[in-house]
Amino acid sequence: RRSMFLLVAFLLPIAVARAQQPAQPPPDPANLEVQKVKENVYVVKGGGANSTVFLTTRAAIVVDMKNPGWGTALLTKIASFTSLPVTTVINTHSHSDHVGGNAELPPGVEVVTHEVAKDQMAKMPAFASGRGLPTRTFRDRLTLGTGPDRVELFYFGPGQTGGDIWAVFPAGGTITAGDAFGLKNPTRIDSGLGGKIGRAHV
Repeated sequence: RRSMFLLVAFLLPIAVARAQQPAQPPPDPANLEVQKVKENVYVVKGGGANSTVFLTTRAAIVVDMKNPGWGTALLTKIASFTSLPVTTVINTHSHSDHVGGNAELPPGVEVVTHEVAKDQMAKMPAFASGRGLPTRTFRDRLTLGTGPDRVELFYFGPGQTGGDIWAVFPAGGTITAGDAFGLKNPTRIDSGLGGKIGRAHV
């Protein structure tokens, strides 16, 4: 009886917390918030993971596409603050709140991620058709563009997953780390996808 009481005492607060969680808003551009970080760097919040938008001289580069069903809403929101076309998407890792919206990308958009993340995404039901899967991968480091349009991608070893990458926009003075660096708290390690705590290789 004591063990049953302890189990109920443990589970009850969890059930109450879940019951008190507000309903998630539907995928709609109106439910996304835009924050201007620099003249050429924006963050779009809501609908899953934060998305970073880097504006080059000719195009918009997006880092992370939010939850499944939010891709079109995100693209519409981006179009509200720039007329530049989205030509490149970078996924920091394979969790669905970062890659789910990929399936709604129009044809021709280049999707870049780490090779481990691509292998993990290929096993996800959301990408059974192949649409939205990475079209370009790298192992340790990759440079996209040149001059003020340059983006540097780095892999320092397993983090939250086995394929976490960091995106650096030198012209914007900005780094996007996905969930490898989560708010002010230690990130949750997803060991099932190869994540682990340890010393990064540089």
